[in-house]
Amino acid sequence: MVNHEASAEFRKKLMHLMIPISLQQLMLALVNASDAFMLGFLSQDALSAVSLAGQIQFVYSLFLFAITAGVCHKFRLCPRFTAGRLSGVPYGIAYRR
Repeated sequence: MVNHEASAEFRKKLMHLMIPISLQQLMLALVNASDAFMLGFLSQDALSAVSLAGQIQFVYSLFLFAITAGVCHKFRLCPRFTAGRLSGVPYGIAYRR
């Protein structure tokens, strides 16, 4: 049986976490796009350099996410944190093996 109140509370807390992360990623993409746009008027070399830097920054961001997710999964930090913070949400919803 699904507890709809706990599910709604979980979605609300998830949105509070998701919105700032999404905005940060959007801002990062906009900065890279605006850099490419502005430097496109200078020279092809400047445009190539800023595009390469944007790709390196994106790969670095993916690397950090993978490390964070791996550490969180390995030491089971996420389920303890999530299950403790979400009142009324059973442990099985916060973490499934």
